This record gives sequence, structure tokens and C-alpha cells, in this order.
Amino acid sequence: MNKKCMFFFIIVNLAVCVYTQDFYNVQKDNGSWEIYNRNNSYVTTGRLENFDGNYYNVQKDKGNWEIYNRNMSYVTTGRAFVVDDRYYNVQKDKGNWEIYNRNMSYVTTGHASVVNDRYYNVQKDKGNWEIYNRNMSYVTTGRAFVVDDRYYNVQKDNANWEIYNNNMSYVTTGRAEKAPNGNYNVQKNNGNWEIYNGNMSYQSTGRMSY
Repeated sequence: MNKKCMFFFIIVNLAVCVYTQDFYNVQKDNGSWEIYNRNNSYVTTGRLENFDGNYYNVQKDKGNWEIYNRNMSYVTTGRAFVVDDRYYNVQKDKGNWEIYNRNMSYVTTGHASVVNDRYYNVQKDKGNWEIYNRNMSYVTTGRAFVVDDRYYNVQKDNANWEIYNNNMSYVTTGRAEKAPNGNYNVQKNNGNWEIYNGNMSYQSTGRMSY
């Protein structure tokens, strides 16, 4: 245990002292939690968790979560999780999700996951999926999966598959996989396989193998 934390524990006779970078979680004898700074000064109620160095999640004694900045100033309600270096997923106390930018400003509803450096899949609270670009602007419905640097497979909410190009424009139905000589095998939604060339133009029925 950190020596400063031990010294603090002895002086104030508290039940538990947990050191977390610049702040301490301190559990009182009645079971409640408080946060103290390195100078052993009281900051606020609750128990913090440090998740990325810029913000803290703080769980209050009633069980609700709040987000604080690195100076332990209140920012907003909810519990934040890092998506990437641009966005956070924030779960609100009623269970719904919202997306915030790196300044912890609200962007849109839903829970984001990274597709690649250009797109995000966002699951809305109703369970449906939507695709957003890196500026978190809506592109289309569905959930995208990278085929290669030219195409994406996109599963729609009705479970059907469609193929989109790198600009997220619709190309054809089905789900693509890379095939020999720059071609693609495409499985149609009825289960049949077809072969397409590198420009995603139909060539023949069947499935090529290496």
C-alpha cells in the first residue's frame, strides 16, 4: 500500500483507503464511499474508477454513476467506456447508451464499435444497427464487416446481407469472401454461391477455392 495512503488511514481512522493516481477512494465505517485528493482533502462522495486518464467514472452510494474530469469536476451522468481515441460509449443509469466525443460532449444515441478507421457500427437501444462515419454522421442501416480494402459485408436487421464498396455505397446482395485471382465468392441470401470479379461484376455460379 502507498505510504501516504497508510498515513492518511491512521490519521482519520477510516475503514478502507484505496489509492488511485491523484485521488483516494475512502470507505467510511458506515460503508459509504468518499474521494480525497493527494493532500488528504475531501473532494466528493462516491467511489471512482480511472478508465483512460482523462476522465473518471464515479459510482455514488445510491449505485448511480457520474463522470468527472481529471480535476474531479462533474461532467455528466453515466459510466463511460473508451471506443477509440475519438469517442466514448456512456451507459446511463436507466440502461440506455449514448455516444460522446473526446470532450465528453453528446453526439448520438447508441453503443459504438469500431469497424475500421472510417466507420463505426452503432447499436441503438432498440437493438437495431446503424453505420456511422468517423465524424459520427449516419451512413446507412445495418452492421458492417470488412472484406478487404474495397468492400464491406453489411448485415441488415432482417438478417439479410448486402455488399457495399469502400465509400459505403450499395453494390449487390449477398456476403462476399475473397477468392483466387482477385475475384470474390458471394453467398446469396438464398444460400447459393456466385463468383464476381474484382469490380464486383457477376461472372458465374459457384464458389472458387484456393
